Amino acid sequence: MGIKFKIMSKITHYLIFLIFTLNIASQELTVMLIDNEISVKDFIIENNIHPDDFFIINPRFTNDRFNYIISDLDKIILVDDEINMINNIDFSKNEIEFISHKIRKNESLFDISRIYGISEESVLLFNSKVEIKKNNLLRIPKNLNLEGRSNSIFKKYIIKIDERIWDIAFKYNININFLKKINPEINNYLSAGQKIAVPNISKDKLNLYFDDNVKKFKILKDISISELENNFQINDSSIFILNLDLKSQELKYGDIIFAPKNIKSNSYIIKVEDNKFSLTNDINNFDEKKIALILPFRTNNFNSENSEIYKSIIKNDKLLNISLDFLFGVEMALDSFSNLGVNLKMDVFDSHNDINQIDDIVSNNKFESYDFVIGPVSEKLFDYFVKLTEDIKIPVIRPLSKKLNKNNRIINTIPDDSIFYNRIISFVKNDNSPSSKFIISDLNSVDISNSIKKSFPSAIQIYSKLDKNGDDSKSISYEDLKFKIKEGKNYIFLESKEQSFISNVSSLLNSLISDKREIILVTTDKNSSFEGINISNIHFSNLKFHYPSTNRSYSDFDDSHFVQKFISKYNYFPNKYSFRGFDLVYDLLLRISNGEINNKNILGVENLNFENKFKYIRSDSGSFDNIGMFLMKYEDMNIKEVVQDY
Repeated sequence: MGIKFKIMSKITHYLIFLIFTLNIASQELTVMLIDNEISVKDFIIENNIHPDDFFIINPRFTNDRFNYIISDLDKIILVDDEINMINNIDFSKNEIEFISHKIRKNESLFDISRIYGISEESVLLFNSKVEIKKNNLLRIPKNLNLEGRSNSIFKKYIIKIDERIWDIAFKYNININFLKKINPEINNYLSAGQKIAVPNISKDKLNLYFDDNVKKFKILKDISISELENNFQINDSSIFILNLDLKSQELKYGDIIFAPKNIKSNSYIIKVEDNKFSLTNDINNFDEKKIALILPFRTNNFNSENSEIYKSIIKNDKLLNISLDFLFGVEMALDSFSNLGVNLKMDVFDSHNDINQIDDIVSNNKFESYDFVIGPVSEKLFDYFVKLTEDIKIPVIRPLSKKLNKNNRIINTIPDDSIFYNRIISFVKNDNSPSSKFIISDLNSVDISNSIKKSFPSAIQIYSKLDKNGDDSKSISYEDLKFKIKEGKNYIFLESKEQSFISNVSSLLNSLISDKREIILVTTDKNSSFEGINISNIHFSNLKFHYPSTNRSYSDFDDSHFVQKFISKYNYFPNKYSFRGFDLVYDLLLRISNGEINNKNILGVENLNFENKFKYIRSDSGSFDNIGMFLMKYEDMNIKEVVQDY
């Protein structure tokens, strides 16, 4: 109860503060009916209005209310036109200086205005009770011009990701209705990149109570608001109080909400660190993005009128299915990213998995017009495309292969094996509790066994046995293990690309588990042999199997909005290639929307979407290499991400 009261008291204090501050501002837009025809320039001068403010609140006199042009000042305001004006604004900080003028004999108002280069109306404006008569004194505004007021009342503000209209109203200490009046084009929802007008006040005068006590959090798993409040022992309605624009009781993966800053991140929610550069929150380039995608659909195979042949190709062509899965994920990424206010265009090319087709694609298209190119997929075609377009400086993305190209245009998106190796070695090393280490490998993996041995000199190496013909039997015996693996904690590296050997070893290790003997199975390379039909996931779960991975399991996202939308559009559940297509392209679009893709500050930002993580370094030879990866583990018949630091 104490925790509930403490958190709720802060929220209540915030709510009272919010209601108070959003009603103390008394600014209002009023309408002036024009009696006499006048130019915009003269109207601005006579009424001491900064030109920026005039066009911001009277946008019909310009094509861009935040960037008027000189010719806009010559436009005529007609009789009976209604002009928006601001009431209750303190101009004291922008006082105009005056000089005195003594009227000479026969001097007219016209003569005086010519002397000082201001309009007759401006002279009368500041001398409404003075008769134009010899020896009378006039107050003449000094250096009166369009910038007579040094600062405008309003300025342009670009909406950031996830900002709401009431966030801005609160920060700038104005009520929401007034904010809507000076921005009639907005409704209750704002789009990233949208330009609106806000009060022109300095950062040190912004209302930061909200920033100091409430933080942004990202939802990591679909969850109801009531469940989230119960999880954190927050009183009912607290989330709604801090997020006035919520329309549903359900929160979806990826949603950004506000919550008390002292809430700790967990599997449901993670704090968005506002003091760190964020690819999502700091988008600054909203120009149209254009990308090219080159995949091996091999549509040239579809040259028969026999539909059964088509069905057979679609069913059995693995490369085609990977290409389609990846394409659909990319399409979902474009659809999702366009909601951030960025126009996108993608051209898709069929490589036919043929080097001659690459020649045709390059010769018939202007690749210098693209922001980046993804593919081709095969190593041979990828290398050929890079060489063929060496005079074009756009980035070329390797999407699905581990091979590292050493070229300053290449972005290698799957980490090198050394990244995986170092991650699992570090994980075992950083467990400071007493444990024994073993390295089990077949005879084809002796080199990796010896390498691991260098990191753990006391580790015991165990190899598969030779059969009577002197060949690798791809197996070990129970006796090889039972007398070596002692009571207590045991880390066992299993290194092999042979399914039968992996099945044999994991089965034997599983039989050795007891209340007194803990076995944690690890590997530096979880290749496809760890996923064969002879492999028991029950054994892996019992052995707490840990491994490094390019992607994490997507089982936690079965009920996500993304998955439901994907199923609705494509009629099947997205697989790892679909998720990779989405994650990869969404990440790349974020990076180029924050500046140059090769900017080291942008490269080094770690970004995680659904299954894949991206964080790039520049190699010594110039390529950009992804080092983002996961440490996964089997637990209770599920595959989970190891999230703790190591």
